[in-house]
Amino acid sequence: MQADAAQVPLDRRTVLLVEDDENIRLLARLALDIRGYAVLAAANGDQALEIARHHLGDIHVLLTDIQVPGMRGPDLAARIASLRPGIKVLFMSGAPDDAAAGREGLPAGAALLGKQRLTGAAPPVPEQAVADVKADVEEIRERTHR
Repeated sequence: MQADAAQVPLDRRTVLLVEDDENIRLLARLALDIRGYAVLAAANGDQALEIARHHLGDIHVLLTDIQVPGMRGPDLAARIASLRPGIKVLFMSGAPDDAAAGREGLPAGAALLGKQRLTGAAPPVPEQAVADVKADVEEIRERTHR
């Protein structure tokens, strides 16, 4: 676990980031932190579940890889949602968005962020990654408030 309740200011939106690739996890964490999100980072499903169980504040968004060590992202999302009702979920994948959604069996309408937005041939662009996450989070929020 890379953040605990004492490190997260109460007025910030909190994201639980689950990514086994340390470089992607660090980049995503930095990009979100720069934009004012509090980030709780986990390298695998077990760590994410521990954070969800023990973090004293709210966790607003789960940003998880489709496949994390030890379990599938959708299974992790379901388990965390049982601990944190109302949490919004955003999945990440290294595969193209449409192919990943069908191949990995994401729930219908699941929000998916391609990792190619965070990494790729060109240097990563944290500003664009944060904009993509914000747009996806807003879309989830709009869908759940209809």
